[in-house]
Amino acid sequence: MWEYCRLNGAPDQCRWLMGQDMICGFVLNGCQSDIDANRHLVDAHGSEEQTVVCQWEGCKRTLKKGSLRDHYSSVHCKLGNRCKGCGMKGSRRKAHPCVPKGDA
Repeated sequence: MWEYCRLNGAPDQCRWLMGQDMICGFVLNGCQSDIDANRHLVDAHGSEEQTVVCQWEGCKRTLKKGSLRDHYSSVHCKLGNRCKGCGMKGSRRKAHPCVPKGDA
């Protein structure tokens, strides 16, 4: 019932800070799922630390290593879900009339 989609305001490029006034610039237009975005995050900006600081331009939020992927794809890349039945969009799969309880 759900498919990945880019939400309104999704950036065209990765704004991860790479150094003094430099951003990554990886083109995110082709990222249609969190898998695509997270592959870029891990390959280009991965860290072995258990606690990491998000380096997205203007963020600096401290997260556990396992939470960074969700944070990156939903907050910064604005990748979400769209109900195939009614077209409802959101960052999380929510129960609504098209989706039976428990299938959200």
